[in-house]
Amino acid sequence: MASIDPKVSAAFDLMLGGVENITRKGVTFPYAIVNGNMFATISKQNTIGIMVDEDEWRSFEGAGGMPFEAVPGIPLKGFGMIPETMYKDRLQLQSWFRRAHAAAEKLPAKVIEMPKKDVSPVITPAGAPTTSPPTADAFPKLPVEEPTALIVGAPANDAK
Repeated sequence: MASIDPKVSAAFDLMLGGVENITRKGVTFPYAIVNGNMFATISKQNTIGIMVDEDEWRSFEGAGGMPFEAVPGIPLKGFGMIPETMYKDRLQLQSWFRRAHAAAEKLPAKVIEMPKKDVSPVITPAGAPTTSPPTADAFPKLPVEEPTALIVGAPANDAK
């Protein structure tokens, strides 16, 4: 498991202070969301990415920002990478974070559904589906056949 550089983590936390009621989500790779839309994250390469509105892109590049690559070589559309030179500049970090938050708020809300645990129904003898296994007394008692005797050796009618 990759670990997050403490200075990147500190800059991310400092940035989060720019908007009230936004908390850090995720443990391994932190992110921030609003209305189900992620607008800030830390990549495996220890870089901070934020959502950048199209109208803000030139200003972001002027401040040292570049395209954000969550996976090396694959830029994440609409996201920019916060430059290291900005990590300790609270005012600039929080200003860009507020802009990222505003851009995410313009997007339609996403409903985040947690995957449901796959519980296949169990068919009971009565045919009614249930989600718990049946107990032993739910099945009818089958008649038990008596074991037949086995004779080992030569048959009694064998002529010698």
